Amino acid sequence: MAAIERMNYRATWKSILDKHKTEVEQAHPDMEIDDRAQIVLPRTFKEYLFACYCDDVKLKHKTPWEELNGRKSAEMIAVTRHHWLPSVVAKMEIGDLMLALHEELSQFKLSTEAMDVC
Repeated sequence: MAAIERMNYRATWKSILDKHKTEVEQAHPDMEIDDRAQIVLPRTFKEYLFACYCDDVKLKHKTPWEELNGRKSAEMIAVTRHHWLPSVVAKMEIGDLMLALHEELSQFKLSTEAMDVC
């Protein structure tokens, strides 16, 4: 069986950060940089935490027949925890899925490697 690789924390953080910076800059071009940072950083951390959580679940529950890539791992936890149909969970917006997994996310601890990036 092939070795399971962890996500590239630095690249993931940078990608999420760049996405939120662009969104906020486009929505608020005249906003001071400090004010933008107060919007961008919490959004970035929330999405990064979710990505790390998904990666952690994937590493623990991946099988040869279900790799649990991307948000699939979080969907699997939501299906198991709430007894929802996979087809219903797959259609959920990311924010709704994160809310459904709020307890799990609030108890999730980032690894030292993941924390060092942000």
